[in-house]
Amino acid sequence: MKVHAYVTVQRRGTVALPPALRHKHHLDEPGAQVEITEREDGVLELRPLVAGPRD
Repeated sequence: MKVHAYVTVQRRGTVALPPALRHKHHLDEPGAQVEITEREDGVLELRPLVAGPRD
């Protein structure tokens, strides 16, 4: 499933990801994190961080 959506940046800089994306990438779990990278061409990339097993 490919999702294309627009989100609004709130006053404090927060954005809400669509529920389908949060669920698909396990971002609806407590403590979930997203990495953000600004490319040289100005594109912002978001990547879900998947917690690895603890040793």
